[in-house]
Amino acid sequence: MWIPTPLPKASSFRSHRSQPPEEVHLAQINLAEVAGMSDLDLPRSGHLYFFYDTLGQPWGYEDSHREGFRLLYARDHGLVPRQAPRGAHVLPPHRLLPEAVLSMPNADMDEESYGEWHYRAPDTDGVHHLGGHPVIIQGPVEGGDRVLLAEFTSGARGQWQWGDHGRLYVTISRAALRQRRWQDARLELQCY
Repeated sequence: MWIPTPLPKASSFRSHRSQPPEEVHLAQINLAEVAGMSDLDLPRSGHLYFFYDTLGQPWGYEDSHREGFRLLYARDHGLVPRQAPRGAHVLPPHRLLPEAVLSMPNADMDEESYGEWHYRAPDTDGVHHLGGHPVIIQGPVEGGDRVLLAEFTSGARGQWQWGDHGRLYVTISRAALRQRRWQDARLELQCY
C-alpha cells in the first residue's frame, strides 16, 4: 500500500479489516474542504481514503471483486506522512480542487432532448465527482437506496486509465452513509 499523503495510524481506521488494505491508494478527500457541496450526508471533517486494485482492476460485479476495493474514514488527528516503498505501484499524484458542477440523472429522455442538453452541458471527460449523478457508460450504477458517493474517470486530468477510457463508480446506501458504515460502499468499473 502506498500513501502519498498523510494517513492515520492503522488503529484509527474505521474498517471491517484489522489491517490496512493491500490496494493502491487511489484518492483522499478532505471532508472539511467539500462540506456542503453535495446532498450527501457526509461528516463535516475527517478524510475518506479510497483504495483500489489498480493493476487487476476488478469490475465490481461479483462478490469476489470486493477484495479489490476499500473505503476508509479517519478523523483529522494523528495524520502522518508516509513514503512509497521501493518498487510499489504508484499513481501519479495530483490535487483535485472542489468545484460545483451540473450533473443530470440518466432519465428516460428522447434522443433529441438528451442531445440538446448534452450539447450545452459541461464536458465531464476527466472530471471526478463527489455525489451528484453518475455519467454512466454501460448501465445504471445506482439502485434501490444506493447513491453515488464518488466517480473517478479516466482522462488527462487524472492521468488514470480504467479499462478502455472507463470510470470507477463508488456507491453506498443512504442508510449506510448516515450510519457511517463505510465497509458497505461498493466500487464498479465501467468502460467502453
